[in-house]
Amino acid sequence: MVTAIIVAAGGGTRLGGATPKQYRDLCGKPLLCHSLSVFDDADWVDRLVLVTPKEERLAVIRPIIAANPVKKPLALALGGDHRQGSVFNGLLACDPSTEIVLIHDAARPFVTGDEIRRCVEAARVHGAAVLGHPATDTIKRADGRGFAVETPDRSALWQVQTPQAFLYNLILSAHRKALYDGFVGTDDAALAERAGQKVFLERGSRWNIKITEPIDLEIARAVMEQITQKAARGTSVPG
Repeated sequence: MVTAIIVAAGGGTRLGGATPKQYRDLCGKPLLCHSLSVFDDADWVDRLVLVTPKEERLAVIRPIIAANPVKKPLALALGGDHRQGSVFNGLLACDPSTEIVLIHDAARPFVTGDEIRRCVEAARVHGAAVLGHPATDTIKRADGRGFAVETPDRSALWQVQTPQAFLYNLILSAHRKALYDGFVGTDDAALAERAGQKVFLERGSRWNIKITEPIDLEIARAVMEQITQKAARGTSVPG
């Protein structure tokens, strides 16, 4: 069984405004519903878990889901104090028969069914796989005072996205180890890596943007309108 965890528990402070970004309108429906729909339509996914902010679980999420229903079994999990805690709660909410788990940021609405499939396949083979693409910008490591101290070799760098796919027991164990050690990483793959697991890099599309800053929401609306127009004409869409 494959379970997809959609993480929608963040406050979205960098986006600004009183409404968390996962509830912002994107061409007629909340942002998180676009991500949910992709996984709901994916043949490779059996069940869904939606991780929501604690205080908004009933007051906000249930009306949204009622207005945008999904076909697959859906469980709700409470968010934690940070993203890692939210994902851990999502893992605990998975059906016990889960073999592969996909962890995806709700703020990435343009992931495709093919990318989901390839992540699942790679996780079955390698134990862990993340979507991403080779870095195209030069990256500088900073000293914390506004000065560059190192320029890593760009040819060896990837920009990592979600979903990230893992054998369920593997990533659950990695999260428990991180919790015990007091370690907080920036993504789930980092937890798997420090637990000794090699993580396969699955090539994804640059369309799979994460909506973080106000400009990202503007870009997402433009992309969504383009997708809608192309779909109406029967032409290809980003993927």
